[in-house]
Amino acid sequence: MYCLPPAPGDTVARDAEPPCPPNSNLRWVWRLHPDEALVFLGKTPPPSRYFSFRSYLFSRQGWFRHRPLFASLGDTLNLEVIATACTLYGAASDPFAAETVVISMADRRLDATLRELVTSHGGPETIINTDIVPASLTRLGLEEKSDDFAMLFRVALFADPTTGQRYVQEPPATILRVTPKSPSTVNPFPVPPLRPRGTHTSEAWLRPALDELITAVKARYPRLKVRKRRTITFNLSGRQCLERGSLCLGDNPDTVYNASIPTWLGDHAQDFLVVVGINHQKTGKARYLNVAMYQTKRLMGVGAVTDREVVDSTNRYLAGHPLQSYLYAYKFARDCQGEPFCFSVPTGQLGVPLDEALNMIERPYLEPLTHTGPLASQLVHPQVLHFCPSFTILGACDP
Repeated sequence: MYCLPPAPGDTVARDAEPPCPPNSNLRWVWRLHPDEALVFLGKTPPPSRYFSFRSYLFSRQGWFRHRPLFASLGDTLNLEVIATACTLYGAASDPFAAETVVISMADRRLDATLRELVTSHGGPETIINTDIVPASLTRLGLEEKSDDFAMLFRVALFADPTTGQRYVQEPPATILRVTPKSPSTVNPFPVPPLRPRGTHTSEAWLRPALDELITAVKARYPRLKVRKRRTITFNLSGRQCLERGSLCLGDNPDTVYNASIPTWLGDHAQDFLVVVGINHQKTGKARYLNVAMYQTKRLMGVGAVTDREVVDSTNRYLAGHPLQSYLYAYKFARDCQGEPFCFSVPTGQLGVPLDEALNMIERPYLEPLTHTGPLASQLVHPQVLHFCPSFTILGACDP
């Protein structure tokens, strides 16, 4: 996140919170005047599976107080579209560890001024990106009724964890808050269109194979009760959340959210979940996939597995099946006891207590052909199977 000082004239008292340094005057939620800009000057992350910049409308004044919205303001600047020092012919040939500039503002005149300033000091035009804060969708200003904003700079799965950790601890970048010395006339950008989702391909051809896998998983545990936990695709769209005034939970336009309904997981060895689904990275519908376990009440991610970790996870169920490489089946239990393709769900503050609900969320990130999230209707969605001991009369495995 960006940690910013307040703008001149912004008198709203707000304590610094993580991830900003303690005892500082920096804020990770901030207000922005129409003629201000934020400028990221620095390097993109070292090689990783995914990264992106995205500004958000974090909260808006309601009848009595600011209500959280956490809604994205448009498409991301992700690794497939961002302009860097390695950009050739309008595309990033190697987007990693490369110099870049990201300008976030509402005023096209200020954008032009800052671009000219960068190039006049030796920075090539090809490294500059504009992150539009749409004036017509937001309430810009420093007054109490003005919107609060935030920036999320996401990075996932560094190729070299040591280099990645060094980048996180000491980011080679500077954030500038640019405020004019005197008020200026604003020429706002229009609301940019969103990248269209969907291609000419679908995963529907894999649905029969997924059904075979589900049957095979059930057959492996014939003495256990099993319930299929319904999964729902959440259409989290920042633009729609702004129109409705609803919470968007920090939505990312580069993915689809396939979530299971909450359930309870006991500590019996025969009480576990098996998530079965399509490896969307293998089908070309996503750049990478993760399957995450959440503590439902706090919306807290406990842990996740990715498309690389689920490879060969169906061997014990469908060995030799011609479409096996496109499928996955991953187990989630309280104690895996060293079993492969199994995630041990902890209890405690950073886990899911036995008396708390949990749920699974599958996210396929970035369809390469569209540079945005895949179209949900072109995906075959995962299923969550909950197994319990057959002698249970009433328990977590029951509806």
